[in-house]
Amino acid sequence: MMTRSRQGAIAAVVAAGLLMGFSLGNAASASSQVRTDDPDYAEALAQVQAERDANEQLQLELQAALENTNRAIVEADRRLRDLETRLPVAEAELATAEADLQVVIQHQREVEERLAAAEAEDARVAKQIEADNAKLADLRAIVAELARAAYRGENSDATLRLVLGAQTSEDFVDEFTAQQTLSRTQGNALAEMEQISAMNRNRGARQEAVREYIAALKVLADQYVDEAEAARTLAEEKKKEIEDLLVEQAQLKRYLEEQKDEYLRQQDELEEQAEQLKRDLIAIILESRGLGISYFDGTWGYPVNNPVVVSPFGMRFHPIYHVWRMHNGTDFRAWCGVPIYAAADGFVEWTRYRGGYGNQVLLNHGEYEGTSYMSSYNHLASFAVAPEDYVVRGDVIGYSGTTGDSTGCHLHFEIYVNGSPVNPMSYMP
Repeated sequence: MMTRSRQGAIAAVVAAGLLMGFSLGNAASASSQVRTDDPDYAEALAQVQAERDANEQLQLELQAALENTNRAIVEADRRLRDLETRLPVAEAELATAEADLQVVIQHQREVEERLAAAEAEDARVAKQIEADNAKLADLRAIVAELARAAYRGENSDATLRLVLGAQTSEDFVDEFTAQQTLSRTQGNALAEMEQISAMNRNRGARQEAVREYIAALKVLADQYVDEAEAARTLAEEKKKEIEDLLVEQAQLKRYLEEQKDEYLRQQDELEEQAEQLKRDLIAIILESRGLGISYFDGTWGYPVNNPVVVSPFGMRFHPIYHVWRMHNGTDFRAWCGVPIYAAADGFVEWTRYRGGYGNQVLLNHGEYEGTSYMSSYNHLASFAVAPEDYVVRGDVIGYSGTTGDSTGCHLHFEIYVNGSPVNPMSYMP
């Protein structure tokens, strides 16, 4: 009987259909790094081969466990497990995409805030420069007028009003006793003009720097707009992928559940076929009872060269529907078209297509020490013998195939004692 740890290993292969290819790839990579002159080369090579053989054996056991299972069900389960593997990865990718989008949006907001502040500063400096330029224009007009007045030797009320806002000479004396001459006023005006011009030059330089900063921020803002759009698109794609995966997952689960009853019905039908085969064998035994005919001496051989058991006799666990079913024979690895041999001397009872068994050869080995023995060879691609032929152990009776309910080429081999199936490996040398 298959151990539960082995069942888990087989289910793991179903869940990760590319596991074997991945492991073999790693093994091949490891072997390519081993130096041929390394004293441990042989050991390393043996380890690589052992890993390869183990993966191959696991795949064969999986194939055997899925025997008698509709190919569409197997494919649906494989796809479902692929989806269940992909979903958490897609969800993680979505979370990353959404996080990246939030980071880009935050950077975009920061740039927009800095851009708004820089533009406000540019407007403030421009306003100051405009106000100072207006003041400079007024001062230039005053200085020019003072210069013309001084040149003409004038000291009229009009000049005083222009410069100081006084209405009469008396007002000027009363209000500006601290100012002694118009020339001194002119000097003050020139000094103020120089100060304003210097400040404006500084403001102009600052405004130029601010505007360069604004231009750079606008370029950065455009980049963040593009990045945000790309991040938003990626997040939407990941979200759509997850939605599609969930829809397909639900459809596959529904399909597999709908097919379970049909699968169980097919298994019941196969069990009935096995019971019918048993009845047919017992009928043959009853017909020859008491004749004491024996075609062999109780010695058995393997029905295949280089025998590798891929599924033993006994209860077998189905990795998709998680049910146990009796496996009445031993499955041997047999590539498509390889010869299948008689396991013991005997008489060909029939060569026929028999339901889930596919193309079947039944050998009657007669009685040995009062017990009837027969054997069958199933899923054959073609026959090499005909009914009523006599064969000896090692004769080719057919060629391996995948007829009947089979998921791949192999040999399903059964031995019957008094019409009932027994473990073939109990009779192998």
